[in-house]
Amino acid sequence: MDTALWQRVQEVFADTIELPVDVRQSHLAAACAGNPDLLAEVTSLLEAHRRAGAFIESVPDHIGPYRIEEEIGQGGMGTVYRASRDDGQFRHQVAVKILSLAATPSLYRRFLDEQQILANLSHANIARLLDGGITRSGLSYIVMEFIEGEPIDRYCESRPVSERLRLFRTVCAAVHHAHQNLIVHRDLKPANVLVTADGAPKLLDFGVAKMLSPDQRRSDVTIVQAMTPEYASPEQIRGGLVSTASDVYSLGTILYELLTGRRPYLLDGRTYDEIRHVVCDLPIEKPATGSSDLDAIVSKAMRK
Repeated sequence: MDTALWQRVQEVFADTIELPVDVRQSHLAAACAGNPDLLAEVTSLLEAHRRAGAFIESVPDHIGPYRIEEEIGQGGMGTVYRASRDDGQFRHQVAVKILSLAATPSLYRRFLDEQQILANLSHANIARLLDGGITRSGLSYIVMEFIEGEPIDRYCESRPVSERLRLFRTVCAAVHHAHQNLIVHRDLKPANVLVTADGAPKLLDFGVAKMLSPDQRRSDVTIVQAMTPEYASPEQIRGGLVSTASDVYSLGTILYELLTGRRPYLLDGRTYDEIRHVVCDLPIEKPATGSSDLDAIVSKAMRK
């Protein structure tokens, strides 16, 4: 099946699965009019989803030319595995993110959004999208560049300030590239910036990113659960509109931590109301980096 048809299959499936069962057939008839192959593929996926019910299908040994080797991470969007291409053409390691058939329609839509977002980005410091699609059994997957490194905060612990700033400027350039493509990351934090053995930072995890319309640099939906409170902007905590400035705020929290060795806020064990009060209402403690310029940059980025 060609790539264009698979893309259309995914789009129609995502639209259909959100509808009540009694109106799905009429919707399919209209969406697939004149295209029996599209109708057959979407119908097959809907049946696979129905059979899956609330159970998570076991992960296959292979997805396309990629051999699944081990689980390396889990999140609300799916499970990530380290895999190797072993079709005889060449060998290299990749990261494969798989969404369970038991995922809700809204998660499936976000999974498709992540795939499209990664396809829109091409930057040396952003993990690349290599492949993606749906298996015959109905598993949705994304194949990404496998990044082996350590979070930027740990990497910087024993590094001089000049090197920390160099790395941070590179991260800012990667985020700027995303913003130029009307994409807001929405979950910038040290764990999503890995530094490789050769000192190159790589920006990961666009699973909760948001594509903005060309004429509106704000998103109209914020999912409060899909964020990390210690690095989230006040508007994210409040559940308000999110813009590229929200990522700038999160970058400010990362820079604060890289320069001082501590986070701007201590939120462990706090209730949501307490977190909201601390992040949205209370002033941050002055970074005291030893440089008035750096203090001003951090304070400006985190200005409420």
